[in-house]
Amino acid sequence: MAKQDAQRKTKQVKLLKPHTDHGIDYRAGDTIEVDAATEQWLIDHQIIESTGVTQ
Repeated sequence: MAKQDAQRKTKQVKLLKPHTDHGIDYRAGDTIEVDAATEQWLIDHQIIESTGVTQ
């Protein structure tokens, strides 16, 4: 259960380049909210810069 709760926490991240998420186009510089797994994927693909704000 704790692992599921950790996955549900979200974080604000800033896009380094354009990105489409759930059919919505975002521009470089936009801030989006993602879960930990998505954040890591975006980091791995050099799409985001983490702002360090966890909600």
